Amino acid sequence: MTQLVVQSDQGDNNDNVLTGVLGMGRGQPSLLSQLGTRGNYQFSYCLQDTNNLASDMYMRFGDAIQRLPNMFSTPAYGGAPTHYYVSLIDISVNDKRLNLPQHLFETKLDKTGGVFDSGTLLTYLVPEAFDIVVDEVGAYVQNNNTFLRKSTNPEVSHLPCWEATSYTPDVHFPPLIFHFDGYEDMFIEPSKVMMKAPRRAHPLGLYCLTLRKVRPTDVNIIGSSYQVNQLLIFDVGNSHLSFIQVDCNLQA
Repeated sequence: MTQLVVQSDQGDNNDNVLTGVLGMGRGQPSLLSQLGTRGNYQFSYCLQDTNNLASDMYMRFGDAIQRLPNMFSTPAYGGAPTHYYVSLIDISVNDKRLNLPQHLFETKLDKTGGVFDSGTLLTYLVPEAFDIVVDEVGAYVQNNNTFLRKSTNPEVSHLPCWEATSYTPDVHFPPLIFHFDGYEDMFIEPSKVMMKAPRRAHPLGLYCLTLRKVRPTDVNIIGSSYQVNQLLIFDVGNSHLSFIQVDCNLQA
C-alpha cells in the first residue's frame, strides 16, 4: 500500500474531484509516520463500490480501527519505504487452483507476492501469470456462455475481451481467488473480474477482464477494484495485513 486517493463531491454537478493523496508508507513524510504511536502504526480502510455509494468512506488509525471476528491475516513485509509487500502465492479461477510457479511472485527485494495499491484501479500481473489466468478465464467464459466469443473489436484488440453475438441479460464470469501465505484467501467477485464496456462500444455487450500485464521485472499489483468490499487492516508495527470480505457500505 503506497497511497490512498482522496475524492470529494464539489460543485453543483456533484462530480467526483480529486482533492489529494495520502501517503501511507513507512517513510518519514507519510501520514502514518507522522502520527507515530498515536496511530499505533496501524491503519484501515474499506472501499465501497463507486456504483453504489451509500455513505462517506473513512480511514481509521490505531484504537479507532474496527476489527471483526474471523479476519484473515498474512505477512506484509516492508521493502521500499513506499510499499508493503504481501505474500501472494497462487491464484484460482472459479474453483480451479492454477498452481502458478512460485518465481512469478518473487520481487526484487527478496519478498514474495505483490503490493496492494488503492491508487491503482486495475490489477496487474507479470506476463506468465497473466497469460495463464487469462487462458483459464477464457476457457470458463467459452464453456459457460455460448453467445460470447473473443472480441475482434480493434479498439480492444490488445486486451482480454469477449463480445456477445446475441443479446442476453444473463452472463456468467468466474470469481478469482488470491491465495496468500498462511492459507488465507481473498475472494474477488465475478462482477469485479469483468468490466462491461459502454453500450456504444458494442451494442450487444463487450466485456473485458480487469487484469493487465506488467513487465517481467515489475511487481504484481492488487488494485482498488479488487479491494472493493474488503476491510483491510495494515498493522505496520507487526508486519501483518488482515482482511475480510464485508459490505463496506455498512462499515462507515
